[in-house]
Amino acid sequence: MNIIRIPYGKSFLELKLPFVHFDLIYPKIDKSINNQDEIKAVMVGLGNPVLSKSKTAKKLLLGKKKIAITINDHTRPIPYHKILPLLIHYLEEKGADRSNIEYFIASGTHRSMSSDEIAALLPGPYVKNNKIICHNCDDYQNLLQIGETRLKTPVIINTAFLQADIKIVTGNIEPHHFMGYSGGVKSASIGLAGRETIEINHRMLLDPNAKIGTFSNNPMRMDVEEIGSMIPVDFALNVVQNHNHEIEVCVFGDPYLVIERGIEISKKKTQINITKRYDLVIASPGGHPKDINFYQAQKAISNACLFAKDNGVIILIAACEEGSGNLDFENFIKSANSLEELIQNFSSTAFRVGPHKAFQLGLQSMNHHIILVSALPDSFVEKLFIKPAACFDDALFQAQKFIGLSPQVAVLPFATHCIPSQEIDGFE
Repeated sequence: MNIIRIPYGKSFLELKLPFVHFDLIYPKIDKSINNQDEIKAVMVGLGNPVLSKSKTAKKLLLGKKKIAITINDHTRPIPYHKILPLLIHYLEEKGADRSNIEYFIASGTHRSMSSDEIAALLPGPYVKNNKIICHNCDDYQNLLQIGETRLKTPVIINTAFLQADIKIVTGNIEPHHFMGYSGGVKSASIGLAGRETIEINHRMLLDPNAKIGTFSNNPMRMDVEEIGSMIPVDFALNVVQNHNHEIEVCVFGDPYLVIERGIEISKKKTQINITKRYDLVIASPGGHPKDINFYQAQKAISNACLFAKDNGVIILIAACEEGSGNLDFENFIKSANSLEELIQNFSSTAFRVGPHKAFQLGLQSMNHHIILVSALPDSFVEKLFIKPAACFDDALFQAQKFIGLSPQVAVLPFATHCIPSQEIDGFE
C-alpha cells in the first residue's frame, strides 16, 4: 500500500493507494528555495527591468506624484510581504514619495475582503499610512468607460486607478484554465474592471482558443492585453512561483514584455511530458488558497481533464472551506435539474460571470466522472452534478465501477501547476 500526502486546505491528507503502478506528477522544481533566495529573485527582477527603448523607469517616475499599485486578493497565493517592501524601496530610489502610493485590491467579481484579510495580506509597516481601495465591479459611480476594444469589449475601469500618474500591476504568472496564463495586465484589465467589461470579455471562453497554455491565439487574453494598453498600465511586477508558493523568478518592466518572458519561464516549470492519458486522475489544486472555495478549486478540474481519458474519473481533493465562492454560480447551477438543462440554460441566456463556470463544469462532467472530497455538504455537491465522497477511500470505492481492475492512474498534488506539454501553444 502506497501512502501519498496531498494538499488539503492549510494541511494535508494522507491517501492510501492500492495500485501497484501509478504516476506521481509534480511540477518541475530546480532547487530548494529559502527566504533569501526569494528576496534575491525580486531584487534581480527590479534591478534588470525589461523595457522598451522608449521607456525607462527613471524617466517615467521623475516628477510624478500619484502611484497606483494593484494587489491580487486573498484567492491568489502571492507573498506581498516579500514583494512590496522591495518594490517600494525601488520606487523611492527613483524619486517616488511613499505617501503618494495607493493600493487597489483587484477583486474583479470576487467578494470584498475584510479589513482583517487585508491586514494579513499586506505588510503593515509599509502600507499603514496609505490609501487602500477595494475594487467593486458594480460601483459604477467610481468607474469610468474609456472606450472599447477591437473585439467590442467596453473598457470600464476603476476611476481612481485611471487617475494615477503611474500605474503598476503585480501578480503571478502560471497557467490559467481559459485565459491561457495569469499575470500581466490582467489584475487591472479584469481585476479593476466593471462587471460589463468582465462579462463581455469572458464570453470569449466559448472560443476554442480560450484555453490553458494559449496566449497569442487566445482572443480573451488578447482582449485583456488591449485593455491594459488603453488604461494604460505602465509597469508590471510579476513572479513565477513553484508549487510551494516560493518565488523562483521575478520579472519587472513593460507589461507585455513581462508577460512574454514570464510565460516562457512558467512553461519550463509547468509543462509535463506524458505518453498516455489516464483512467483515473487524483488531483488537488494545491491546498490553500487555491482550494479556498469551489469556484477556485474548479481550476484543478480543468488541468486534470487534460491528463484524463474521455469518460475517465477525476477525484478532486479540495477543502472549499468558504463554500461555493460565488452566489451567481451557485444559484445558476441549482436552477437546473440535469447537465443537459444546465448547458441549455447557459446557451439560451445572456452571458454572466459566475454561471460561466457552471457551464464549464457541466461540459467537464459530460466527458468525465468527477468525484469531490471536500468539506462541502453532500446535498450541495450533488447539485453540482458531481459525486460527493466522505473521504478518499469512499471516492476510490465509487471510482472503481468506472476504471476497471488495472487502471492507468495519475496523482497531481499540485494540479494547477501542471499541464501536458502537447497542450501548449507558443507565441507566434
